[in-house]
Amino acid sequence: MQLIRKLTVLLLTLSLLNARATGYSQTITFSGKEVPLERVFGVIETQTGYTVFTNKELLKGTHPVSVSVNDMQLKTFLDLVFQQQPVNYEINNKTIFLKRKNVFASPNLAEESAGQLAERAAQKIGGTVANGEGQPLEGATIQVKGTNRSTTSGSGGVFSIDA
Repeated sequence: MQLIRKLTVLLLTLSLLNARATGYSQTITFSGKEVPLERVFGVIETQTGYTVFTNKELLKGTHPVSVSVNDMQLKTFLDLVFQQQPVNYEINNKTIFLKRKNVFASPNLAEESAGQLAERAAQKIGGTVANGEGQPLEGATIQVKGTNRSTTSGSGGVFSIDA
């Protein structure tokens, strides 16, 4: 009887020591030279559990990055990666949204109304909504932050919206 208790305690202890929680931290460890942003996004998703959401058309103007960091905070890492890129990011919950940097070339910027600026800045954005396994999601709601404009993804997870 004593032997059975000892074996039970030993097995429970070993089981608890082997159990691992797969928690995510908000730090990045990465090193690479001339790495495409898509690969950097994969590292971010793997190490932090955050999802990167972007439009493939938006990534066409980006260039590879060379970076070497160890346990850097996610926000600091993103600031570093996007420093010389034509895109910027916004974090909402556990999703990183990429967006074009706000650059207006108008010399009469101060004279334009907010409505004119919004109209000039609006563009059609489209993409595909997918789940964590990369499968397209039909019927997902996409909304432009701060507005009432929204749409839902169609077959194959495809959507298009004026933003």
